[in-house]
Amino acid sequence: MSNKNALPPDTVLNEKYNILMPIGDGGFSITYLAERITDGEMFVIKEFFNEEYMVRSVADVDVELIDTNHDNEKLHADIRRFKNEWQIMNSFSHLRGLAHPIEFFEENNTAYIVMEHLSGGSMKDHIRTKGKIDQDVLLERLQDTLELLVEMHASGFVHRDISPDNLVMDAQDHYRLIDFGAVTRKGDVLPLNEQIRKEGYTPAEVFQPGYRSDPRSDVY
Repeated sequence: MSNKNALPPDTVLNEKYNILMPIGDGGFSITYLAERITDGEMFVIKEFFNEEYMVRSVADVDVELIDTNHDNEKLHADIRRFKNEWQIMNSFSHLRGLAHPIEFFEENNTAYIVMEHLSGGSMKDHIRTKGKIDQDVLLERLQDTLELLVEMHASGFVHRDISPDNLVMDAQDHYRLIDFGAVTRKGDVLPLNEQIRKEGYTPAEVFQPGYRSDPRSDVY
């Protein structure tokens, strides 16, 4: 993939991770495949990068703000939310149903979440290349994810972004959740422009004014 704002290969983060390549991006982050310098173990690193007000410096790898007078406060608030994503992941790291978080750190005027690397490909990739997955096989592969959701819901959290692109297979052929950036508390009321919209996976009621986050939307 190509992204003009992505870190170049061989960038070293936190004095231990060597960036190999970008593997995904969205409006609020860029994701990389990286290796630990000491032993070559592979990891996935998610970099907070909001394209609305951030650009990559032409001189180095630092992130710069488009409008420093107005965007600095926004950056600090967004990094707090990004760190909260890490903390939520970490609170469920005793379960198998997610890509396990390794560490959080700030660098280059932004922040990073390091996660274990799952090499089995996403459910979206599997459907695209192999077609529909048998129901019994799918339920077996989702067992760990479903147990994670039970714990999340019991703790008052709603994931809000469960879809084939966010489910990646591990070495035991089980799917795990990889993105917790949209998690809210049960009962939270969000502005309509902050609701996740994925055709076929987002229930229509979440776009009604005054809608409160509900765990049932995770199993829609």
